Amino acid sequence: MGDLPRRRGAEDRVSAVAALRSASGRSRLAPDAEVTTANVAEYYASPETVELVAGLLVDLGFEVTGKGPLGVGFAGPRALFERVFGGGTGGKTDGGTGAKTDGGTEGKPGPAFSLPACLRPYVERVTLTGGVRLFQGDEPTGGDRSANDRLPTKE
Repeated sequence: MGDLPRRRGAEDRVSAVAALRSASGRSRLAPDAEVTTANVAEYYASPETVELVAGLLVDLGFEVTGKGPLGVGFAGPRALFERVFGGGTGGKTDGGTGAKTDGGTEGKPGPAFSLPACLRPYVERVTLTGGVRLFQGDEPTGGDRSANDRLPTKE
């Protein structure tokens, strides 16, 4: 695993959201998905899935920060995130293969990400949120920046 930048004077925490698979089987993350206020409920996970994923994240050592029918928010130390999801917390994975597409050094790919097997049946993607340093020297991002990093499942 690569070395990641450390924030001075603050606990090194990562916040993320797990996008849940819907009970209907439809993916709101699919390129052709047209989610509206009229059909958003078709993309909801079952209440059992919400609770199950929240429990799995706690079992993995994370703090659940919020939960709803579309996803579960969670946070934990950077080292825990790296241990559970493999790899660093900068860059994106490419469409589910786990190969790093950016964030490497000197043209070499960085570390790979993947969802742990226990989450794959229930989670479509994990997105890092707010306060994430993507690369050495970057200022932390603010607010919800869902485009920062995504962890698609390996299919």
